[in-house]
Amino acid sequence: MLAPMVLARPETAWRNAAICTAGSVIGGMLGYTIGFSLEPVAHWILTLTGHPNAEVPIQAAFAKYGVTVILLGLVPVVPYKLITITTGLAHFSLWQFVLASCLTRSTRFFGVTALVKRFGPGLLPVIERRLALVAGGLALAIVAALIVLKLTSHH
Repeated sequence: MLAPMVLARPETAWRNAAICTAGSVIGGMLGYTIGFSLEPVAHWILTLTGHPNAEVPIQAAFAKYGVTVILLGLVPVVPYKLITITTGLAHFSLWQFVLASCLTRSTRFFGVTALVKRFGPGLLPVIERRLALVAGGLALAIVAALIVLKLTSHH
């Protein structure tokens, strides 16, 4: 939805990316709140969306990798809604969740905006076909950078 808006009104592209980011993070906070405060509702939503017991592996991943799991929200194959609800179920730190969400969602929306502004409408089919690959590569780069920072900070 953002890409056509960028093409239609390039002068408002960055504002629209910011609005998308803010809306997504606020929606993420709602998902987090559902998981944190309304556990039965959270389980019902996860079951309804075909992800029953999804919190079990995600909680294990949170315990092992922490905030890096939220950064995987950049990868389209891991639905952000699933991450938000299970983050709340795992009682993960709210401020870390919000910071990681701001990073992942702004990267996604501002990245699409920059690509569409730079390369125009011809890029849209490429983005649609390769979004998972590009987002996955970006997520891996962020995870690798976090690992390197963590390893080097102990020495």
